[in-house]
Amino acid sequence: MEDDCLDIAIINSSQQHIYIQIKEQIKAQIRSGKLAENEALPSLRQLAAEIRVSIVTVQKAYVELEQEGFIVSLHGKGYFVAPSNSELFREGLICEVEEHIHKAVAVARLAQMTDDEFLNLTKLLMEVGNDE
Repeated sequence: MEDDCLDIAIINSSQQHIYIQIKEQIKAQIRSGKLAENEALPSLRQLAAEIRVSIVTVQKAYVELEQEGFIVSLHGKGYFVAPSNSELFREGLICEVEEHIHKAVAVARLAQMTDDEFLNLTKLLMEVGNDE
């Protein structure tokens, strides 16, 4: 892996735990394609040294990323970006969609949208998303 490939910025003043900041930034890089399928991640020790946090903090982020299906660990070889066709990866993305839909439904209710209005808007956005 190239040294500049994994770009993690820790914000000490953030209310978010450091391991969550690491996890979320790696997830974003996987989703954006900056980190490719089967690409090696830095070792726990290497990433901890680079961003000046404890190895335990990096390990916690990696373990959660693995549980969510974004990365896989290969004994003796390290951590790698999971293939996007993995069922666990897909399930993680579906859970994320559900979270966003729950938030959208709550806002739609505040706006007093009908179910049909909400579903039509969702269909329109899905169609527009296919054009991009």
